[in-house]
Amino acid sequence: MRILFVNPGGSPYGGAERSLGLLVRGLVQHGHDVSVALLAEGAAKHLFAEAGARVEVISGESLTGVRRHGTALAFAVGSARSLPALAGTVRRLRALVARERPDLVHTNGFRAHVTSPLVRSRQVWSLRDVAPRAVQRRVLRAAARSVSGIAANSLFTAAQVRGACPVVEVVYNPVEEMLLPSREEARSRLAVPPGRRVVAIVAHLHASKGHHVALDALRRFPQAERPFLICAGGALYPDSEAYEGELRERITAWDLGEDVRLLGAVDDVAGIYAAADVLLHPVLHPEGLGRAAIEAQRAGVPVVASRLGGMLEVVAHDETGLLVEPSRPDQIADALRSLLRNTALSARLTNAARVSSRRFDPAEHAQAMMRFYRRVLLR
Repeated sequence: MRILFVNPGGSPYGGAERSLGLLVRGLVQHGHDVSVALLAEGAAKHLFAEAGARVEVISGESLTGVRRHGTALAFAVGSARSLPALAGTVRRLRALVARERPDLVHTNGFRAHVTSPLVRSRQVWSLRDVAPRAVQRRVLRAAARSVSGIAANSLFTAAQVRGACPVVEVVYNPVEEMLLPSREEARSRLAVPPGRRVVAIVAHLHASKGHHVALDALRRFPQAERPFLICAGGALYPDSEAYEGELRERITAWDLGEDVRLLGAVDDVAGIYAAADVLLHPVLHPEGLGRAAIEAQRAGVPVVASRLGGMLEVVAHDETGLLVEPSRPDQIADALRSLLRNTALSARLTNAARVSSRRFDPAEHAQAMMRFYRRVLLR
């Protein structure tokens, strides 16, 4: 089978790109012919090439003016400004499809999905998140009517396109089990102060990820009991740098300078999980699934996460992790205390989560996606 993926971003650090890299590797191993079109320049081209795909950057123009988070007006203005870039991208994408002649074109993100009605080919989507505003959801559903199938990464994500596309299946994201360094080695590399318990956040810097809520939870600990917070995640979004500035202001104002480390983008997150006692995922906006939580579960790290969206399909409260209400630093602090003080609780949740997280195995994901492709092509 010849498959052409269309990926909107050029960064290799996003969950969508990491999931796609694992899928590309699995498909190539099963003998499929895979190519990837990137709509932005970036190091993701190396990720996909190393997985075995032919890679081409088909757009040097920016389609990032349409911000995922923001007001409806900002979305409309950004969309209007991006129309010339979209037209150029669609023109190059059509030419690539005519040259490659794929059996399927598979898009991997919102900015790629919106090209679907304009590209003449049999198409499917990987739908990995929920559009945050009604206008975006309407655009998404309109575009979904032009494709043959949608593989959603959770029941929560799938709900937004049910009825708009003939085939909508849940195919959970692939998450590989990492080879972890020793705890001592990882903490040494990260310069963790001796004797400190470590709470980690693995998420790009954006207000929707809730880093500021985590800081508020941290200051509720007495200094002698306060865990050390490590934040791994870079400036992926246009307003990330401003948000980082806000976080640093709070760290200074709340006298947390010796308790928090903002690492920026991290190439290999295995060392983060090896050093961590708890993975905290305090998001404020419901996400499609929650890759960092799954990675932590596979690495044997207990999880505290917001009770939102697809996370309810990853963490069962008090069974495979602890769930808290979003924007509740008091609940986060209580959950962290429970796990850091109660080793029996931590071990029980960790053991159950290790078993539960096997459903995200990359080999099973590739098999499930091939079954999805066959169903679409046989219609």
